[in-house]
Amino acid sequence: MRKFLAVATASTVALSCATTALADDNTTTINPPSGYKYHGDITQGEGSSQEVFKLYQKPDKDGDLAQQIVYDKDGKVVCDTASSKADFMWTAGNTRCNYKKPLDVIKDISSYIAAISAAIGALFAIYTTAQKFIK
Repeated sequence: MRKFLAVATASTVALSCATTALADDNTTTINPPSGYKYHGDITQGEGSSQEVFKLYQKPDKDGDLAQQIVYDKDGKVVCDTASSKADFMWTAGNTRCNYKKPLDVIKDISSYIAAISAAIGALFAIYTTAQKFIK
C-alpha cells in the first residue's frame, strides 16, 4: 500500500510540474481599450513565484493619470480602476491599481472566514432558541 501511495504521489507531482512548464509557453496578445497606452511591466514576487503583469494607463486631457488597467500573463484583467474590478491580490483605487502583500490577502481571507463562522454561530443560536420554544 505504501509503495502504491508513493508512486501515485510521485506521478502527481511530475504531472503538475510538466503541466506548469507547458502553461508557461503560452503567449497572448493584449488589446487594451482605446486611449490606454502601455506603461511597462510590473514584477511581483521572488524566485520561482515571480509574476509579471502588464500595466496600461490612460491619461486625462492635462496628461495626468486618469485610469489604469493591469493584465496578467494570460491577458486577463486583474485590476481595472475604471470599473473598480480587481483580483483578490489587487486593489483598485480611483486612479491606481495596487498589488496586495500576501500577508494582507491572508488577513482578508481570515476575516471572511471569521464573518462566515459568526453567521453560522448565529444560525445555531437561532436554532437552539427555536428548539427551546418548541419544548
